Amino acid sequence: MGRWFRSSRDIAGVCVLLGLILMSTTNSYFLTTDNFDSIQTLIAVNGTLAVGMMVLLIGGFFDLSVGSVMGLAGIVCAVLLHEGFPIGLAIGMTLLFGAAVGMVNGFLVSGLQINPLIATLGTMFMGRGIIETIATTQTLTGFTGFPPAFLEIGAGKVFGIYLMFWIFLSIVAATHLALTRFAWGRQVFFQGSNPVAAHSTGFNTRRIINAAYCLMGVLSALAGVLMTARAQTANRYLGAGIELEIIVGCLIGGATTSGGRGTIAGAVIGTVFMALIRNSFVLYELDPEWRTMVLGGVLVGAVIWDAVIRARRDRGDLYDGFGA
Repeated sequence: MGRWFRSSRDIAGVCVLLGLILMSTTNSYFLTTDNFDSIQTLIAVNGTLAVGMMVLLIGGFFDLSVGSVMGLAGIVCAVLLHEGFPIGLAIGMTLLFGAAVGMVNGFLVSGLQINPLIATLGTMFMGRGIIETIATTQTLTGFTGFPPAFLEIGAGKVFGIYLMFWIFLSIVAATHLALTRFAWGRQVFFQGSNPVAAHSTGFNTRRIINAAYCLMGVLSALAGVLMTARAQTANRYLGAGIELEIIVGCLIGGATTSGGRGTIAGAVIGTVFMALIRNSFVLYELDPEWRTMVLGGVLVGAVIWDAVIRARRDRGDLYDGFGA
């Protein structure tokens, strides 16, 4: 066990492989093009959020407002497009909106020293309130009628893979490099491992935290744009309740709420794992109400395994490389 299963990420990876084998052999629809397309879009959107959440968790923080920002960003982009803004400008302004929300969260946490739970819970409710206020003027279908070029972001394919999935892969690669090849990434790990030491060493901890929350805001807004283009609508349900699924995916992907550990690869593995769970409920026609209980069980299992691993490390029985 010294070299294998050093974190919940390793178990999640094995479970993903077993799940792929099991579902491909027991359900004839799993390997179809339609199902593959569905899994692609789910991973692209949720994975984009998971990348930002993993960075926050590595730094010792988290964000409960990602679903609200995602939903509100979709509406912001839809309104801008309906007002005649060029597609590129509308998307750019939407991403700036997400960055602004991230900066607010970062200021609340780093500047005012408010607990991340309280700070992001507050912005989550504020975002949902704004969404509900705007949605009262719309039908149940929400904003529709987007330009074909915008819809191509959600429906277009390159080499048989959705464009939105390629965007997700580019985010994964860029964020991985930022965490492993640049000083900022090492500072995020240091901040999560020992915030007191990071501050006393002279690191600008506020800048580190603000940058992480700003990244989360941008990626939340991007997820909203991608999902709006894919669903061809922006309504009050966009992003609702997605926070738990993203955090659970990151935790089973090797992150920890105490900070200092995690990888972007782990975020991807956790996202794929959660996508397979969601997909299995559809393929096997299981009662969707049970999915929440399954998510809770997965979370408890990941937390227990993480506690076991940390206990072994504290005793010196298990070596863990930096950021594993």
